Amino acid sequence: MYRWEDTGDDGLWGEAGADDAAIANEVDSVLLDRLSFGLQPIEVDVLDGVVTLRGIVRTRDLRNMAAALVDSVPGVREVVNAIEVASA
Repeated sequence: MYRWEDTGDDGLWGEAGADDAAIANEVDSVLLDRLSFGLQPIEVDVLDGVVTLRGIVRTRDLRNMAAALVDSVPGVREVVNAIEVASA
């Protein structure tokens, strides 16, 4: 989910999502370090600092905790929490 766009008045073009890749790596790291015991693999998409989380967890608390952890990552502008809670 990266786009190329004009990055300024210098006439050069660059990858607009370069920071998004760094955010995605940090989000993956945070989720693995803090919630690996309670999560199935969570899909992380980042576009312009907006992080979308998709996957399935066992409880609503884990769903909310994942979003709160991701929201604390530097560079994250918004979290779209599309994680589902598994039915019992």
